[in-house]
Amino acid sequence: MGLKLINDSIFLHIPKTGGNFISQFLLEQKLVKAPLAGKHDDVFRCLYPQGWPQRAKRVASEFIPKVKNRIISNKDSHHWLDGPRPEQPIAEDIPYMFCFVRNPVSWIESYYNYCVPENWYNWSSEYDYCGLWHPNAVLNSLKSESLNEFVEKLLVKRPGYVTEMFGWYTTAGVKFIGKAENLREDLAIFLEAQSLSFDRRKLFTEKKKNVSQNQKTINNWDTELLKEFISCEYSGFKRFGYDIPRL
Repeated sequence: MGLKLINDSIFLHIPKTGGNFISQFLLEQKLVKAPLAGKHDDVFRCLYPQGWPQRAKRVASEFIPKVKNRIISNKDSHHWLDGPRPEQPIAEDIPYMFCFVRNPVSWIESYYNYCVPENWYNWSSEYDYCGLWHPNAVLNSLKSESLNEFVEKLLVKRPGYVTEMFGWYTTAGVKFIGKAENLREDLAIFLEAQSLSFDRRKLFTEKKKNVSQNQKTINNWDTELLKEFISCEYSGFKRFGYDIPRL
């Protein structure tokens, strides 16, 4: 879930990127102040919880006073050529947020491998913008007998979906983006940079949580389909620093 840490930073949990391991480790190390929103809520929903009145009320009560003062003191005479309006938030107003991403090919394989034994779990409704929102609800209707069939349907309905989904969690204000492939090392880097005490030995010896079985590999892909998928996710590979697979 979205977690608020004891230093007021916020962890955003992107599905299938090691978030269960991270959340449990942070809880065990007593680094969590409170849950913030739904388990996989994105930046917007963590900052302004939807369908969670009490949580929304708490977030509002913690709204930084200087932002409130700027809103109250807003002058209608401000001209757009003079730069940002005085009431607009700046980088320092946004809580320190962090998340983890994953190679798009690895992510889609992991998602498919998760769905098969779960008989394609239904993630609420993709049209629910205010209540039980889930980033994977877009994939509800893509139940398939094979990875290739699943990806073919995905490329028709939502080409570039993985990169798009990552984008919901990596907007302005998200200051640290780790990689699931280097999960322990990157989490340690984040915690040390934030001066948060943790058991380093436990971090590097604890088993990962909720890992999908590797029933499918890159060898199960149709080569042309894989090329098309990579092409659609190209900006994600580039933005998050992943090498483009050579086929």
